Amino acid sequence: MKFCFRKSFAFLLYLLPLVGFNVCAQLRPAKVFTDHMVLQRDVAIPVWGYAEPGEIVTVTMASNVVRDTTDSSNKWMVKIPSLPAGGPHQMMIQSKLDTIVLEDVLIGEVWFASGQSNMEHALGGWPWIPHSEIENFQQEIKDWDYPQIRMFNVPKLPSPIELTDLKGGTWEMPSESTLPNFSATAWFYAKELNKVLHVPIGIIHSSWGGTAITPWMDRQSLQTFENSIQIPPVPVHSNVETWIGKANKTWSQYTALRKQISNSELDRAPIYSNFSQMGVFWEPLEYITNLGDVSKNWVWLRKEIELPDQFQNTEWCLKLGYLNRQAHVFVNGVELGYFLYPKKSQTIISSHVLKKGKNSILLRVAQPWGTPKVEGQEFHLNSVDGEQQIDLLKNWQILIPEESALPSGKVHSGSTTYLFNGMVAPLIPYAIRGFLWHQGSSDVIRPDFYKEAFPALINGWRKRWGVANAPFIFVQLPNYEPSWNHPGESKSRAPLRLAQAEALGLPNTSMVVSFDIGDPFDVHAANKQDFGHRMALQALSKVYGEDVGADGPKYRSHFVKGDTLIVNFDRVHGNLMSVPKETICGFELAGKDGDFFSAQAYIHGDQIYLTSPKLKGPKEVRYAWSDNPKCFIYNSYGLPLAPFSTDYSISH
Repeated sequence: MKFCFRKSFAFLLYLLPLVGFNVCAQLRPAKVFTDHMVLQRDVAIPVWGYAEPGEIVTVTMASNVVRDTTDSSNKWMVKIPSLPAGGPHQMMIQSKLDTIVLEDVLIGEVWFASGQSNMEHALGGWPWIPHSEIENFQQEIKDWDYPQIRMFNVPKLPSPIELTDLKGGTWEMPSESTLPNFSATAWFYAKELNKVLHVPIGIIHSSWGGTAITPWMDRQSLQTFENSIQIPPVPVHSNVETWIGKANKTWSQYTALRKQISNSELDRAPIYSNFSQMGVFWEPLEYITNLGDVSKNWVWLRKEIELPDQFQNTEWCLKLGYLNRQAHVFVNGVELGYFLYPKKSQTIISSHVLKKGKNSILLRVAQPWGTPKVEGQEFHLNSVDGEQQIDLLKNWQILIPEESALPSGKVHSGSTTYLFNGMVAPLIPYAIRGFLWHQGSSDVIRPDFYKEAFPALINGWRKRWGVANAPFIFVQLPNYEPSWNHPGESKSRAPLRLAQAEALGLPNTSMVVSFDIGDPFDVHAANKQDFGHRMALQALSKVYGEDVGADGPKYRSHFVKGDTLIVNFDRVHGNLMSVPKETICGFELAGKDGDFFSAQAYIHGDQIYLTSPKLKGPKEVRYAWSDNPKCFIYNSYGLPLAPFSTDYSISH
């Protein structure tokens, strides 16, 4: 960004620091308008900003000259006539005294990406979650040379009132330094669009991990729900600068606390692994599964073992149950693994890690949202050849850190309307093609509410942007295993997935089915390439008219023949396929009493035949009705059948 001034004001500018009067601050565009930005092609382009009331502001770009007079609230807005894809252009913004020049402006396709942590998940992961970088991270950040892709990260800021501008942010070009901090899903989406469309792609990314849907909704969209949820009142008096300062401080404290819980003292692992080290007080722990009264979010656990001489050069398998929730495992001071609950804490120990005589096992277990636990039944060290087993359940030591938790105030990311107010409203009416949305995990406990709220959010955003039926592409909840104790039994995600699918009753909405590409043991699946790819397929097919397959099979109807229920499907494009190939599972049948039983299935062309030995005269059928389905049905495009249930109302 260049600031240019007429020569006649040079002496005045020289005196400004002395008289305390800053003309430079009077004219400025909204913070979303910076060098390297992408503006939406083929539509009138709103550009706005701030200046003294009554000031005439002129914006010049690509031979277009447009003007507006600043209103009483210091705001001006112009609309540049539509332009085709291309660039780079220069945008000049002028008032009577000031000139601002924005360089390297491209015209192309702009998308607004939002949601919770799976949209936020940056290529480099989170600084407070160890090993949270995406799959093939080092390889992916080297594939950065896409000069037509531009990225804008909206700063985190919840607000009790709708703000008129962001607190900061800048359009960035992809590089090895910028990509690690940008949404991985949005990046892979942008790459695929750019490769196919050959036009500039701009992504405005505005998301926040762990958030429910209501913080992202505007007040008007929530009026329908005022009897079921609490809508915070609009503050009578609100100092925006004071609020921003407080919000920034609280967020900094929160991130510092998360880093502390997940990473504090990791450098002390070699010391804690040494049982002869003095000066640290460890308490005896009879059973590793009974940590007692833990007052901190993380603990250290250790045990000393001695291997039989004849097994010194043998590989061993270390089994430590389920370490809830983030756990580092060390043997003789060497980190062997990092485990996220509910994945089994199981790892192979190479013979060179173990030593003659005594060996130490050290664990650091952290739980950011409560107190750490150790669960399960298998706590053994087994020789790989099966000849030796050492029990590890009893006689541990525990160290509860003396370090006090860092202070952290309320972040307000969960407050109704606050994220719309601070992270969406300030961007309206920046011209965009459509929306990308990945959210829902924080709303699994209220699918009935979500079924109504999600369409209200979509309609609300479209209305506020003034773009009727703008494309809205969203991700249905991926698979996830919430507990080790009853794997496959939890069904909390299934109703929410169908509640999300209700939004397909709105025009120009598209859904990515993802329950086959998530990570059962990590709610933040690392293969963000797959999520970006499937979102891109939706856009290429339904927004840009490319001849690509975007959807998997779709339930159409069913009929009963004797004790067999036969399901018909649309969008098969050939024959249905099952994965794993030798097993077709995930289908359930119910009779007139509504109780569902697992069904036996076989594929016949574009139909699936279902029976159950426990059921005569089936009436209803459902598919993939669990948090973490194990079997999948695909069409010839390799895209999955979405979960469905015939006893659950779907409007599309």
